[in-house]
Amino acid sequence: MSPLLSVSLAAAIAVSVAFPVLAAQPHCLTTEIEPELIDSRLALSVGQCHLEAATAEPTQALIHAQYAYSWFAQAEQLQAGSAAGNLKQTHQMLNDIARQGLTPALTAHVSGQ
Repeated sequence: MSPLLSVSLAAAIAVSVAFPVLAAQPHCLTTEIEPELIDSRLALSVGQCHLEAATAEPTQALIHAQYAYSWFAQAEQLQAGSAAGNLKQTHQMLNDIARQGLTPALTAHVSGQ
């Protein structure tokens, strides 16, 4: 089997495993995936799942917003043009959480973005 075919097959398997997890929101993908298996579409989908979960679960908003930011940043790095708006929205959510006093140190981490 050619290396390209095996990577494509592995990516297809990863996506088929990830998307049912995404559909069962708010249980979004949180496990690590080999970087070569992640494409911009997957990163955007997982980020969106976490963004929606952050809104739906106020007690878990911080962790979901952090995951969303990380996935959207990865999508942006993979040249997904639509990730910029998601990054901005998630950054605002993280700032709002910080203003609520849930995490005073977080502002310093994301303020440069």
